[in-house]
Amino acid sequence: MVSDDKLTDIADYWFETEQRIAHDPAIGRIVNLLVNDLDDINKGLDAGLYFFREVIDQGIALYEVPGHAFSPLKPLTPEAALALGRRHHRKIFGTIRTSLQLAQYAMEQGDVDDWLHKAAFNLHQATEAAYIAVLQLTGFYAPRSHNIKFLRSTAEAKAPSLTPAWPRETRAQRKPFEKLKRAYVDARYNQDSFEISLAELEDLKRTVEGLVALARQVCDARLSQLAHDAGQTP
Repeated sequence: MVSDDKLTDIADYWFETEQRIAHDPAIGRIVNLLVNDLDDINKGLDAGLYFFREVIDQGIALYEVPGHAFSPLKPLTPEAALALGRRHHRKIFGTIRTSLQLAQYAMEQGDVDDWLHKAAFNLHQATEAAYIAVLQLTGFYAPRSHNIKFLRSTAEAKAPSLTPAWPRETRAQRKPFEKLKRAYVDARYNQDSFEISLAELEDLKRTVEGLVALARQVCDARLSQLAHDAGQTP
């Protein structure tokens, strides 16, 4: 927990810490760094969001500053959970649709200017949003990260049915995802070192669309369960 929302940006403020955790042999396990500001956490507690309730209820405070207390735990009613789930579903899948449309348009422009880089970036955004959709619908929380490898592992832990979207048994199978992961930064800021072909983009787009379809199945099933819990028809 931090005192200011701007300090929650992993890339700007916590990259070195994240790298030290990842490469410290004394830790010996995968540890994901999640950073939220106190106001955001308390809003989540006031809304009864499961994730923050579990953190406060089951977590261990390593350091506490006097005068910065958490809000009391509140339950999230079935009706409120359904409304929140529907809102996340509508918003995030709308974002995914837009990103895929932008990627398709950029691909249609061909290998001129930086259109292929724009296509790669938007496919990254669609992938990021698909994982966020699953995390928001299943637990009403998604970490503030653009690292799709981190988001993938977190979402697949919640919904293993997403795993087949990205085969990873061989280096060749892992390569497309790793290139897409680079696209968030390199397709915009390091274009001279980021090369991607139209054929690669076409393959990536098919894979991303497959991921989105799997994510939608998970989210639709979750909405049905939330509707059932609230005594409403899906």
